[in-house]
Amino acid sequence: KYSIQMTFINLWRKSALTPPLASQGFCKKGDEDELNQLYTHLQTLEECSKKIIKNLKRYEDSLINVNKIEQKLSQEMCPSSICVKSSTMRQLGEQYYSVAAQTTSLCHSHIDMQHKTVLEPIRRYNTIFNGIATSMKERDQCLQEVLKLHNKLEKLQEKERNISNLSKISQAKKDLQASKEHFNCVNRDLINDLKHFLDRKAAYFHPCLQAMVQSQVDHHRESIYLYNELFDKTLLSTSVGDSDMEMAKLFGEIKSLSIVCDK
Repeated sequence: KYSIQMTFINLWRKSALTPPLASQGFCKKGDEDELNQLYTHLQTLEECSKKIIKNLKRYEDSLINVNKIEQKLSQEMCPSSICVKSSTMRQLGEQYYSVAAQTTSLCHSHIDMQHKTVLEPIRRYNTIFNGIATSMKERDQCLQEVLKLHNKLEKLQEKERNISNLSKISQAKKDLQASKEHFNCVNRDLINDLKHFLDRKAAYFHPCLQAMVQSQVDHHRESIYLYNELFDKTLLSTSVGDSDMEMAKLFGEIKSLSIVCDK
């Protein structure tokens, strides 16, 4: 069976990403704005990658359904009363059945290629968003530690300034400064990594989509070739215009029969 099994990725789950916490002034304004912009781009990219898989599934399901219908049509044509008593019609039915069987093989090959060149690479790509979400949570945890130490310092500064408290205030300032430096380092590294990740998206997706289009071109070209073979010189002994005239003449004869009620 070639219908896509969606167990490997739930396209309808909510985004793995959550907005970064506001730094409340503990990082550069430019860095915070840049991170928010990157987050927006990440959301869009994650949504687009899911849509590619979802729409490709619809395309493949439609392709499979059309192929199944054609298989049924070709299978039922040969033993039908239309073909049984006419050697010409029987020959055409058998040839059509053969072509339909070959297009089934083409359909399966085409879908296999789509899986290898598009679905599997994008599935792997989508797993990266979970890692990004983890990195953003780690950044937020560092920020929360800064806020915690900042609140601790403020509470100490509100107390009486005796020797014991002054010592605690001094240590709290050092702890806060170290935490701020660590947070800014983590925040900057995250920004740089996200920029690099987004800059590489085209290089990753381009060969996937190019292979997808090429697979479709090859599939339809080979299908057209098979159908064109049906219309060889023995089947097209008369022109399309002559065929239309013959059909009109035969239909007129049928309508003239007494058993036909023409309203």
